[in-house]
Amino acid sequence: MTSSPAAEAEPAPLVLVSWGPPPPSGAADQALASLDPFCLSVQAYMRFQKIDFAVNNSNDAGSSPSGELPVLFDQDDVVAGSAAVLSHLRSKGFNADFSLTEQQRADAKAYCSLVEDQLLDAQLFAWWSDNVNYNKAVQPMMAKAVPWPWGYVQPRQMRKTNEWKVAQHLYHSGRQSSLAPPPPPPPAPKAAQNVLKSSYARPDPAAPAATVAGPGAAAIAASGLITGSDADQLYSMARKCYAALSAKLGQQTYFFGEHPTTLDAVVFGHLAVQYLFPLPVHKLKALISGNFILFVVQRNLHFHRVPKPRRLY
Repeated sequence: MTSSPAAEAEPAPLVLVSWGPPPPSGAADQALASLDPFCLSVQAYMRFQKIDFAVNNSNDAGSSPSGELPVLFDQDDVVAGSAAVLSHLRSKGFNADFSLTEQQRADAKAYCSLVEDQLLDAQLFAWWSDNVNYNKAVQPMMAKAVPWPWGYVQPRQMRKTNEWKVAQHLYHSGRQSSLAPPPPPPPAPKAAQNVLKSSYARPDPAAPAATVAGPGAAAIAASGLITGSDADQLYSMARKCYAALSAKLGQQTYFFGEHPTTLDAVVFGHLAVQYLFPLPVHKLKALISGNFILFVVQRNLHFHRVPKPRRLY
């Protein structure tokens, strides 16, 4: 007696389309599966949940119906954006937060917002507004990652867009020195607009980042949108965020005990990119190195150094 083809067929694995991969360089960034913190966070979450999935690395916004990465293909379901992908996975029973209390869920949401708003602002500044970092590391990396000829167009437009986003957050949260809101960047050439939807050119969050004050390290901004004083506040804010995450982690294995949750995945995704991507002026790495939160990056790197899950190119 033979079984039916339907009985023999295994369910197709989930396919996650992520921004990447980073260009081969042999540097520390090769330990990362993606240089987009949102894509890396989702990959970490799926690995924590031991989900069988394949990775399709793409630098093409056409891989996603909305132009936002990551995008998950789950049979007939196509889900775009990190928040939507995580919500979809939870609806399928892969809920890393199932054991958390209501108070713990509220705490996790607040810390995730801290990482995805305030720390992201600091990373965007370090990558796109610092002249040395942009010219020596970010622009060459993007030029190699994006197909010709957009590798020469996209980095410049992404720089303008991300500087504007950070300036908007600073202004609306009361942290920018300017008395007027920053003007929007000029529109991208029509032929490049689809490419520009991917990677760090994602939509703005619904709400501006919250205020975190204090002294910080000096930095030189590349445009008039962000002043030296604004840069001080961004690095000060980052230091306070890292300290808050370190205090929350304490001596625990994970933020809420012995099992990883969404917060662990989000923190790893963002901090791994901020710590490992080689920048000439690496102030965020120095700030992370001074906190116990570095343990989160070091502990989870093995997930991204072994050739699993399988990768589709």
